[in-house]
Amino acid sequence: MLCRQTWQEESVSAKLARQNYDLVLDTQGLLKSALITLAHGVKCGYDANSAREPIAASLL
Repeated sequence: MLCRQTWQEESVSAKLARQNYDLVLDTQGLLKSALITLAHGVKCGYDANSAREPIAASLL
């Protein structure tokens, strides 16, 4: 069973995926912050050697 917060986060994800942006920037290098990479636009962020969670860099 999903809690309400999870549904709200999914709603934010869906909104990000529908929008077009000039630049999508992940400034934290975390999996949680990589969620923003669902948005459409030029993606910038850490490489795998610099990110705090290297798997997050693969989402860019």
